[in-house]
Amino acid sequence: MRGVEGIERELARMRLRSDGLYDLRASVLNLLVVADEGLAGEVSEVISRLSGNHPSRSIILITDSGAPESRLDVQISTMCNVPGPEGRHVCSEQITLHIEGEPARHPESFADPLLLPDLPAVMWCPGEISLDAPGFRRLAGMADRLILDSATAGDCGRAMRKMAGFVDEPGMPHLGDLQWTALLPWRSFIAALFDPPERAPALRELRRVRIEHRPGGLCRALLLAGWLASALGLHPESRKRSGDAREYDLSGGVRLELEQLGSDAAPPRVLIESAGASFEVSVGRLRIREGSSVTERAVRLEAPGTGDLLGEELTFFGRDGAYEAALKVAAEL
Repeated sequence: MRGVEGIERELARMRLRSDGLYDLRASVLNLLVVADEGLAGEVSEVISRLSGNHPSRSIILITDSGAPESRLDVQISTMCNVPGPEGRHVCSEQITLHIEGEPARHPESFADPLLLPDLPAVMWCPGEISLDAPGFRRLAGMADRLILDSATAGDCGRAMRKMAGFVDEPGMPHLGDLQWTALLPWRSFIAALFDPPERAPALRELRRVRIEHRPGGLCRALLLAGWLASALGLHPESRKRSGDAREYDLSGGVRLELEQLGSDAAPPRVLIESAGASFEVSVGRLRIREGSSVTERAVRLEAPGTGDLLGEELTFFGRDGAYEAALKVAAEL
């Protein structure tokens, strides 16, 4: 198979039915995926599951610029779902490019001709964040939105600072993070706790916020802390760290605590304390103390899987101001 024309001909051939009609191509977006070989199978499975609600032309780029020889290998598949008009199936397309050697330093030259015109382009990086990788910014500049997963970062604080800087770079796409999306149930639930007007004093008199997390959950905890602080107009004034515990003095006299629990400990909690009330939230329980009154009830705040998180991100193409504000505070913590 040679060049873009060969790939397009092969895709058309795969959609041709025995009766001479073509199955329908129903892409609503271009999905660029930058992954390593170890994630290729998982990525393909996620894209296949999403093809019903988010049909796309998916271009998976697996690059190795350190390989001694130049090589390009192309794999093509189509994923067809419920039949459309005239009994024709509705199909998504997946193109996987294995690029090695010097050409791997310019992945955009392979991806750009394959993008379907007049459709938005989303770039997803499921592996460790590598904003400084060869060709990354040239590739990202082709996308309308870039989706990362900060949980893959080896150094969470460094990753947050790099991501916060990326947000302001000219010519770069709007940024999203699967860990921010995973926090949506928590953010919605916590915000709803303070919707009643009678609880407004609890926010004005906020004294302490404690966020617990499992190993590997620091980035998500920092984003949640960044969201709370940015929403309330607070910023860090001092910080100290002891082992897996972090403590910050925020403006307004608020103390912020982040602590990593053991993997076998009780479910992590978010504790919000004010002068006259406290709110304790975990995956399965809510406990509210207001004066001498204590209320407890069961809740469900489990995080969705990668496919569901990515699907949620693919419904949004604009700039997320709340995320960017939370990210910038998280980068300071």
